[in-house]
Amino acid sequence: MERNMYTPIKKNRGMVTLLTAIVILVLLSIMVIFATKVGLFDQRMSANEARYKEAFTTAEAGLDFAVQKFDYEFRKAGINNTCGVLRTKTMRTFLH
Repeated sequence: MERNMYTPIKKNRGMVTLLTAIVILVLLSIMVIFATKVGLFDQRMSANEARYKEAFTTAEAGLDFAVQKFDYEFRKAGINNTCGVLRTKTMRTFLH
C-alpha cells in the first residue's frame, strides 16, 4: 500500500521539472525582449544625437558664412562699419 502512495509523486517529478523549465524559458525570453528594446532605444538616441550635432554644425557654418558675406559686401560697397558688429562677432554671441 505504501508503494502505491509514492508512485504519483515520482510521476509528478517530471511535470515539476517541465514547468520549472518553461518558467525559466519564459523569464529568459522576457529578458531578451527587454534587452533588445533597450538596445534599439539606445541606437535611436545615438542616431538622433548625431543628427542634432550635424544640424547644429551646419547652422553654425551658415551663420559664419553669413557674417563673412555681410562683411565682404559692406567692404565691397565701401560702407563704414563703425559699430564693429561683423568684425568682433558680437552678432554671433548675441545669437547664442
